[in-house]
Amino acid sequence: MLVNSIYFANCRSPDINEIIRACEAELFKHKILINLHQVLKNCFFQSELDMACLARNIALSERQIYRFFKEQLNTTPSRFLNKYRLEKSLRLINKNNSTFGVTLGDISFDAGFSSQSYFCRCFKDYFGVTPSENIIGWQNIAKDKNQLMLS
Repeated sequence: MLVNSIYFANCRSPDINEIIRACEAELFKHKILINLHQVLKNCFFQSELDMACLARNIALSERQIYRFFKEQLNTTPSRFLNKYRLEKSLRLINKNNSTFGVTLGDISFDAGFSSQSYFCRCFKDYFGVTPSENIIGWQNIAKDKNQLMLS
């Protein structure tokens, strides 16, 4: 497929050096994505995780990180990180849907937000409901399931 895209882009048969360069570029992108996944998996909960920290851990400059995100993921690193944290927080809320002993503050900090109010604002912007509304929705689902089992 990569060879075909080189061929059609140039309307000629690609030489071996072009194929090697294209494969190396794809491999480089793949390695960056693997490193990014590892950094996020291990460090997303750290509220101080920022561009400089990502750049250090992925071994690229901040400018290269920003460019990579824009070209490959069509977003900025900060938006990507917020989205990652919000989706993680939703999993934490759903995992603890009874929320006994778990506060929104705990969930926001566990997801890497340094401020609960900022977390709630971002959550509502992204999911369309507040974290509390999401929890109430899960509690209502649990009540409905219990009522169905009892009937």
